[in-house]
This record gives sequence, C-alpha cells and structure tokens, in this order.
Amino acid sequence: MKNLDDSFLVIRRRYENKSTSPQTRRAIANSLNIWEAYLRRHDKTPAQATVDDVVAWRDAMLEGRESFRKLTPATVSLRLSIVRTFYGLAVDEGLLTFNPASVGRVPPPKLPENSRTVALEVRDVRRMLAAPDKTTLKGLRDAVILNLLARLALRRAEVCSLKNRDVVRLDTKTPEGREIVWGLRVTVKGGRERLLPLPTDVKDLIDEYRRLDDGNRRSLRTHLGESPLVQAIGGGRLQSSGAISGETVRRTVIQYAEYCGIKNAAQALGEGGARGKQAGVTPHRFRHTAVTIALDQGISLRNVMSMTGHRNIATLQRYDSNKNTVERNAINELDFGKK
Repeated sequence: MKNLDDSFLVIRRRYENKSTSPQTRRAIANSLNIWEAYLRRHDKTPAQATVDDVVAWRDAMLEGRESFRKLTPATVSLRLSIVRTFYGLAVDEGLLTFNPASVGRVPPPKLPENSRTVALEVRDVRRMLAAPDKTTLKGLRDAVILNLLARLALRRAEVCSLKNRDVVRLDTKTPEGREIVWGLRVTVKGGRERLLPLPTDVKDLIDEYRRLDDGNRRSLRTHLGESPLVQAIGGGRLQSSGAISGETVRRTVIQYAEYCGIKNAAQALGEGGARGKQAGVTPHRFRHTAVTIALDQGISLRNVMSMTGHRNIATLQRYDSNKNTVERNAINELDFGKK
C-alpha cells in the first residue's frame, strides 16, 4: 500500500504544478488538502477512497457537517472537480480501474440558475471610480485597481497577477472603425492568457500611477517588464514592495464603497460566510455589474463573453442580475403584426 500511496503523491505533485497560474495551483492544493484531511478522519488514504467516501464528503460540505461550515454548491462543485481530475490522472496512470469521483458516480450539486451576487447601480460605480485622490500614489493605485475591476471586468486574482509587460500596443480598430490603441494581456483561470482592449483613459491612469511611482520602482528594480503592474505600498512609506494581494484589492473596494455610502458595503469585511460576502460590495460585484450593464445595452452575448472570458453561455447568464424580470421580458416587445 505504501508504494501505491507514494504513486498517488507523485500524481498530486504533478497535478499541482501543471498550471502556470499561482492561484490555480493554490486552489488545487487547498481542495486536495481538505479531501485528504477528511479521509484521514476516516482512517483512509486517497488510494483507498471509494465512491461512497466522495458522496459523503460532498454531502458533508453541502450540509455543514463533520467540521465543515455549510458551503455553497459552487464551492462544492469546484472541489469535486479538482478531486475528480486528480483521480482521472490516477486512472490514466493505471493506478485505478475507475474514477470514484466521476460525474456519473458522484453528481455535483445543482447550481442556482441565478447568482446571489447583485450588480451595483451604475451611479455607485461612477462614484467609486471618482472617489480616489489621484494626487497621491495610493489614490492613483486605488483608481487603477477600481478601473481594472469595473471597466475590464477582471477578477481580483487577475489584477494581482498583471505585469508591467502586459500593457501592449495594438493599433487596431473595431469593426465600426473605433481605434483600439492599447491592450492588456491577462492571465486567467487555468493559466491561459487573454488579450483585452485597454481603454485609453485607463491606460493614461496607469501611466500616471507608474510615473508617480517611478523613483521607488527604479530603486527597487520593480520597473522592469516582469515586475508587478500594481504594486504594494510597504512600511507606511511611498515605497513599492511587490505585487498587491487579493486581500488588498478586496479592502480597497470596501474602503471606497463605504466612503461613497453604498449600502451593505461593510458586510463584505468579514470572511465568515458566503452570505455576508455576497451581500456586501466585493471585487466580483464589479464583474457582475459589467455583464449586466453590457447585456442591458444590447451588446451581444458573444461580445460579452469575449470581455469576461466565459466559455459557457449558461455560466455567463448567471451573472446577469436583470435576467428573468417581468419588465425586461421579450413578451413586452413581441409583435406578430396585425391580421
């Protein structure tokens, strides 16, 4: 059994290191750690796990049993997907004859049709974008963070992973002839790279932020292409100290939401439960807002998917806070003409 356990450990290490994205590697490691801890409580190893074990783990997370707090179907589905892939690799290596976490054997929980995260009001987004003091380094940095979240619909992990080299010149045009001078390379889930148009005014804001921070960056040699685009401010001084963290992005959003008096902003400060985070103003609410506004403006689903990077229309539609409303139902406009 020891040799089999060692083989599973090799597969796990290979799986964790496969992605180029640090966020993806952390997600894989975290889910497998939780799964293995659950198995240890039942005196088992990953090599000994059965279908019944995976089902019991799924249900314990959904129902908040066995030291788990009650988790959302989306979180449970993600963890199941990671464990499923792990065992799929074991099957490929000939260590198992079947996958005990396969969808056919362990169906993932049904996701709600609509996300519980609600889009922000357009006026609130405008107020937050205008709130930072752009005469200071921190204010400029915060303005860059907010614009990347709101204007480009980036996830907070994507903002944190941006490098100086990711701002690129495109010099192209939209089909309607509108110029697209700048682009932004973004590393998304799974380590893929996407190229997004970078609005000129957001590029100008980034330039002003980097100009004000130029002395600090050069002294620390963080002005180079591989250095973080949005950098931390350390030691209470205007001195860059590496890439910002996801927590910094989250608290930046909450700070300006509270400053603008946006309802429920403070509820997002605690990490102790999905309900509080979804009720408050979080970085991900900007993404929901961008999707909702784009669809309200009649932008095609294909073009909205190009903005967000979603590959599945059903997933994208869960972001639309105005879906399934009576006021926006097509019946209101449907007309077969007079007889």
